[in-house]
Amino acid sequence: MEMVSYIAGERFSAHPFCACPVITAFMIRWNDDLPDNAARDRWIKPLVLEIVGSRALRADGTDDTEVLVRRAFLCADAACRQFAPLAFEAAGRALALAGLIDHAAEMAKHAAQMRALPVINSAESARAARAARAASAAGAAGADSADSADQINESRVAVVREILAVLAVSMDDSSSSEIVTAEMTGRKEVQA
Repeated sequence: MEMVSYIAGERFSAHPFCACPVITAFMIRWNDDLPDNAARDRWIKPLVLEIVGSRALRADGTDDTEVLVRRAFLCADAACRQFAPLAFEAAGRALALAGLIDHAAEMAKHAAQMRALPVINSAESARAARAARAASAAGAAGADSADSADQINESRVAVVREILAVLAVSMDDSSSSEIVTAEMTGRKEVQA
């Protein structure tokens, strides 16, 4: 995120004003999970220019909370329905290689359960996903391979781009905004 602040001409910071706070939190966590600078250059660096200017502001200069909440739910949805299943599948492959076929099948079952969760787009659906994730949380941590790490990182890139597509579009009444998902055909500006 420091590179985002530099490119935007802001004070050097891990939390640049020009970047959406949800995207900033997601990127910092992802950056910390990557093993080295080569991985950061491969996965994060290509997104830097897309993140500059991603903060959605209302006409009065405050954050558009509707956009922030929508983006936060996209992150939660990806964590439960994309990232967690990939981790369970990686654990299953490791268990299968160790000859623990029954345990590998259990990991595959957990992955399928996580993918089958309804879309997380509200506090209620987030609570349901949290309960399901807690029930399935056994054993997936630590079973990491290069292939599963690449799958997770590819998924993270897609999630960041999906989050960036959530825009606030001004309506006639400047106190309200409508949330839309932009076409992924190019950078769209947030209108306040």
